[in-house]
Amino acid sequence: MKYSTPDHSCIQEIDNVHSSIEKVLSKAEYYSPVSLLPLLRKVSTQKPYKILSMAPADFFDLKSCSSFYNYKVIPFVKVNALEFSSKNIFNLKYKLSHSLESEWITAEIRNHVAIRIPYSQKMRTPKYKDKSGGLTNEKIKAIKSMIKWMPKLDQDYFNTIIN
Repeated sequence: MKYSTPDHSCIQEIDNVHSSIEKVLSKAEYYSPVSLLPLLRKVSTQKPYKILSMAPADFFDLKSCSSFYNYKVIPFVKVNALEFSSKNIFNLKYKLSHSLESEWITAEIRNHVAIRIPYSQKMRTPKYKDKSGGLTNEKIKAIKSMIKWMPKLDQDYFNTIIN
């Protein structure tokens, strides 16, 4: 898995995408994700972007799984490439440079405190856990004070959230 280095990649496609989106959004008013979607569809008419709408079930609480691994041994801010192996999930290789001469560094990410936990428990898919706790009363009050100036589509969206 290779990571781009900011401002040093050969292809600036992502920068072009962000620039195109910013240009469209700077000329429009939007109040909710519902009104944002039609704007995103207008960004590139010749080659439209694929927009994926995600549901709460698409998000997972990975923190419970991460306790089995010691990721602090890898300087992720500096990593340019990672190599995984299905033979040994506890050893990761990483590079700090994209150059062919740079060597792979091996790091053991096994959390020795969690060694006695069965492998099947470590590798199970975590379930979605809603930690948002909902909107605060202050946030609901702010939305209610602004809702009358929003387009109908956004009003409907916020009414489903606050009621």
